[in-house]
Amino acid sequence: MAELGLALGGGGVVGVAWEVGVVAGLAGALGWDPAGVGVLVGTSAGSIVGTQLLQGRTVDELEAGQRGPAAADVPVAPELDLAALGEIFGSWTACDEMTPEVARRIGARAATAGTVPEDEFVASLAAMLVALQWPPADLRITGVSVETGERAVWTSAAGAPLERAVAASCSVPGMFPPVQVDGGRFVDGGVWSGSNADALLGSGVEAAVFIGPLVGETGLGRVCGLALERERTLLADEGIPLLDVLPGERFAAFGQDLMNPAHRAAAVDVGRAEGEDAAARLKDVLL
Repeated sequence: MAELGLALGGGGVVGVAWEVGVVAGLAGALGWDPAGVGVLVGTSAGSIVGTQLLQGRTVDELEAGQRGPAAADVPVAPELDLAALGEIFGSWTACDEMTPEVARRIGARAATAGTVPEDEFVASLAAMLVALQWPPADLRITGVSVETGERAVWTSAAGAPLERAVAASCSVPGMFPPVQVDGGRFVDGGVWSGSNADALLGSGVEAAVFIGPLVGETGLGRVCGLALERERTLLADEGIPLLDVLPGERFAAFGQDLMNPAHRAAAVDVGRAEGEDAAARLKDVLL
């Protein structure tokens, strides 16, 4: 098998469950061990799933966790700042390609939005992890700087606290607070790209797989789809084929309600079925 890079994308609470289902479907159909990949890039929901996998949680444990009571609730303000969310998502979905200028504007508005306290938010993400130490594998977690609008890619070598890197990557602007990491403030890595598969460049991988639900024809799905295709081209230029598992019509039934934990078990079922369907197509890359 060629050295494999895996990118896990954003998608909220429902996206976490769907990605766990996809990984479980692929593992069950092929006997594939996702923790054995050479490099794993995690963005937002994918930073949670990827960190858990590389910290030693088995696919079966992750699936069981999504079917049972939530290990931790991500706190949301009693009343969301709808004005801020409207401005942020308006800027986010209007651009065909994210730029530092647009990302700075999003970050600046996120910094003024009414959200829960930062420490409370970080603690809720820390509670989802196996430990607060980076795993020995090559894990790369993405975020976006509020100050510069540039993408950050944290690794164990960077020395950032793992729980803060994961929390920053999951900080949907306007919904959650920007997170302090090594003196800067950061929001969701999905602001830059829903996939960030190009963070695999220069890592030595010979093939790549992206798993993520936020790819579609309209709104944020459109923006994420455009980013994924740009990254596919960048990887191809370096001789790295990028295959993917994207959501089908059954995932669309969850609509925009991707932070609703009541959908977790159903999302696992949808993801597992889609992982099993993709197994034959990905077999030569995964095994």
